[in-house]
Amino acid sequence: MSEIYLDANASAPLRPEARLAILGALDLGPGNPSSPHGAGRRLRKVLGDAREAVAALVGARPGEVVFTSGATEANALAVLGFLAQSTGPFVTTRAEHSSIARLADRAETAGRVVRRAGVDRFGRFDGAEIVRFSAGAALVAATLAEPVTGAIEPIADVAHRLGGAPLHVDAAQAVGRIAVARDALGAASVALSAHKIGGPLGVGALVLREGAGWRNPFGDATQELGRRAGTEAVALAAGFGAAAAAVRERGAEEAVRMAAVLAPLFELVAALPGGEILSPRENALPNTVLVAFDGCRGDALMAALDVRGLRVSTGSACASGARVPPEVLLAGGHGREMAARAVRISVAWNTSSDEILVLTHVLREVVARVRDAGPTS
Repeated sequence: MSEIYLDANASAPLRPEARLAILGALDLGPGNPSSPHGAGRRLRKVLGDAREAVAALVGARPGEVVFTSGATEANALAVLGFLAQSTGPFVTTRAEHSSIARLADRAETAGRVVRRAGVDRFGRFDGAEIVRFSAGAALVAATLAEPVTGAIEPIADVAHRLGGAPLHVDAAQAVGRIAVARDALGAASVALSAHKIGGPLGVGALVLREGAGWRNPFGDATQELGRRAGTEAVALAAGFGAAAAAVRERGAEEAVRMAAVLAPLFELVAALPGGEILSPRENALPNTVLVAFDGCRGDALMAALDVRGLRVSTGSACASGARVPPEVLLAGGHGREMAARAVRISVAWNTSSDEILVLTHVLREVVARVRDAGPTS
């Protein structure tokens, strides 16, 4: 059975240049980039090149890039580091990725004031509320692009009105799909993930503005200029750098193509009886559409498509295996029944129009079959 992969927001396919960069780094032989001898210098050069490429992707300086295991760790490193500097409130939204939402819950349990801005039906926060909440805040943390609905948050519109509170932006889903510039966002720090842009799993970055008032929450470290402990994953960083370079070169063109590839699906869902689109058409990621159909549970529809080799999702992969509706929909005022019907389709840099054409043909049949089967428990 051939596979059509349409879950790029969970993880995008590996780019060939990233694979070559990973293998090239592995072929350099053993060594540690912190070692002063020749083997260490070889790996340090690879790590430095990757750092430059990732920094350039968001308009930062190489020395501001801290390699991590992914965006989840980058979010934790940023949030905990800024909160360590102040006892003020932690401001975030009700539609955050779990890596930020759980940090907010923990901070609140520990006694810190946490203010969560409400969101609309697409998961977009209220900018005026964020600004109002930010008075005296230790940190404002928000996602730039909502991973389930694809909505782009109005971060740049409010950054200059935060009254001095540092802003951390989770840009993991945005990079590679829209232009992301750290300075234009007004961010003190930005979290990135390699595998969302066609790099390898297991590596990400925290882009930390120099002089941002951040303190390492885990104490002293000898790697990453004292900002993170542990020997760097050089081969993974090399793959991240190669993917970042590819996005800088072709990202704008790929975004236009992804939008064109996805367009027939919007038209199909609008035409099918009982079909509903839960993603915005404007100010949204070009690769993402969240859909729902009357009488079809999302998990049942996903399973039926999976049998046909079509890989889609019912929400964030970080909640994989949990049979719960996407929290962003509940936060945005959708009922649980509606939220449970949601299915996300997210295309990648290499998704073809033919693959979406197959999906549109299969979807008509599968929706009817799932409806006929009735509700599942």
